[in-house]
Amino acid sequence: MLNYLSICGLILSFLAGLLFPRKAGWAMLFVVPILGPATFTLVSSTLLPLTIYRVAFAITVGVAVSRFNGDLPRSAVFKSTLVKIVFFFALFVIIVSLGDRSKNLFFSYIPELVLAFLLCFVLIRDEEDLFKLGKIFVWQGALIGVFIILEYFTDFDISVFLRSTVPGYDLYDLQAKQYVYTTRAGFFRASGIDGNAVQTGYRLAFLFPLTLWYASRSRKNLLYMIPLVCVSVGLIFLQTRAALGGILVGCLVLFFGFATMRKISIGSRLALFMKLGVIAAIPILFVMIFSPTMLNIATGFWQESVVPTLMGTDIGTQSKTARIPVAIDHFLEKPFWGHGSPQYAYYVVMHTDDIPSLFIYLLSGGIFLGILFLVLIYYLPKSVLTLAKRGDFEIEQREFLLFSAAAFVAGVVVIFSNWQEAHFMIMYMLYISIYKVYVHNLTWTSQRQSPEEVFPVDDDTVFHLAEQEA
Repeated sequence: MLNYLSICGLILSFLAGLLFPRKAGWAMLFVVPILGPATFTLVSSTLLPLTIYRVAFAITVGVAVSRFNGDLPRSAVFKSTLVKIVFFFALFVIIVSLGDRSKNLFFSYIPELVLAFLLCFVLIRDEEDLFKLGKIFVWQGALIGVFIILEYFTDFDISVFLRSTVPGYDLYDLQAKQYVYTTRAGFFRASGIDGNAVQTGYRLAFLFPLTLWYASRSRKNLLYMIPLVCVSVGLIFLQTRAALGGILVGCLVLFFGFATMRKISIGSRLALFMKLGVIAAIPILFVMIFSPTMLNIATGFWQESVVPTLMGTDIGTQSKTARIPVAIDHFLEKPFWGHGSPQYAYYVVMHTDDIPSLFIYLLSGGIFLGILFLVLIYYLPKSVLTLAKRGDFEIEQREFLLFSAAAFVAGVVVIFSNWQEAHFMIMYMLYISIYKVYVHNLTWTSQRQSPEEVFPVDDDTVFHLAEQEA
């Protein structure tokens, strides 16, 4: 009976996307980034559980069928260089994983990639839609922060509720108070909506620069500050060093980008830096004034976890770095084709989750998969930074691109600590939306040139010209 319900749910989801593409598609953009990584399940069938990801995939197919036409051909999404890179990377992962992960590949991995790229490419039509998506991500980050606060101070844990819907899931794998009470620096360490402090922290690391972008748009409206405060407080309770490092590197890239932005006076840059500094200080002041508990956690985390890591005396960090030579030895055993699926390399070969993503892919598919992964994570922020340097963008557009590039950098840096990439889905969503508006649509070209002068829609060409202008 439940299997039939799952199939009916997929059919109805497809029809919803086909008949109501805008409403159904945007509803998924509101819901999926929150519930998807926690694998929220609507129908727990034994054959094919109806997860929120699968509902969203069916809706995405319906939206795509209803929207693709002569003005938006199906091949258009593959003109993005990033999509091409991810395609070949995913194809390699599929080939090396067929032996032990075929069900997961065809019912989860591939649908999630299609969902991430195709839904936003079809739905996002213009800059207004792009900024709307950015605001959705920002307020989702605020909601995640609120859930973390509730988890810390109350008995409510959203991750327990979401994972309890997953058939066969062992709740004792969650870092929840009632299952695995985890501490760091003497304080309870929250796990967040993903049921794991690292995964949730990586998501918030990517979202943090976007909350800065949103706060910087405020005109003396404190409402714009709420997401920044919620995300910052959530990061304190998660106590994740990699997330903190990713945010710091992302902010450095952000300030470097603004410092080198063309056609902006020194005075305007200084004013912007001062404004961002004040905005970034607001969560710190909030913590110091309104919650001694959070201040104690932040102080303990810094003194007992961050400082020893920087000094090279932290035992936990030493145990992580000790695994890298082991991973290198395993890689040298099979340097070209690897040992098998990333899951096999993760669980069987290394017996751990504390190893950078790059080593997992080197162990899984050898040097070829490792190189593809390096190209992917390099191209993701680099192309957006290059695009932001174009001199014919308005200030508001370039600011959004620079904040987005900082978010991509933060999201990439964290994976050099652990193999946790659930946040890549929303990174792909934002990237393909930026590509759709500022590359595919060629808004800045079509406004300045005649139709005969408009060059083909290819982001390689666009980014190359951007580099020339920069």
